[in-house]
This record gives sequence, C-alpha cells and structure tokens, in this order.
Amino acid sequence: MRLLRLRRPTPPVPCADPPAPPRPVLLREDALVRQLADGSVEPNIWAICPAEERARLHALHADRSRTCWTCRWTTQGDS
Repeated sequence: MRLLRLRRPTPPVPCADPPAPPRPVLLREDALVRQLADGSVEPNIWAICPAEERARLHALHADRSRTCWTCRWTTQGDS
C-alpha cells in the first residue's frame, strides 16, 4: 500500500492594497473667478424646477437660464 504524501499548506500571500485615488486639487479663487467669467464653468443654484415643481439644484447659465440637474429641464433666459 502506498502512502499519500501530505502537502504542507502554503502560507497566504499578502494582498497589495489597491492604490488610493488621487486627491482632488483645490481650485484657487482667482482661477474660479476667471473660469466663471469666460463661461468654462457655471455656478449652481437651488430653485424650483418647473417640470418637477420642487426645489432642485440648477446650473445657472450666462444668459440667466437654468438647467435642472435632475430632469435636465432648461428655463428660458434673457434673449
């Protein structure tokens, strides 16, 4: 009769931690003012959404129109 050879358990291999996500870079105030002025970013405001009839966060555009972030309804701005 043949004896089975017992295998030694292998030690667990330590898992490497996933890389941490990069930290966001804070925007300086002068850069924000410049981007707001040239229209590359837009401010957000809370307003009543005409489609949903409740307060929602809206993007405020340069022509004073607003776009709801929830339903994408856009109000008419200054023409």
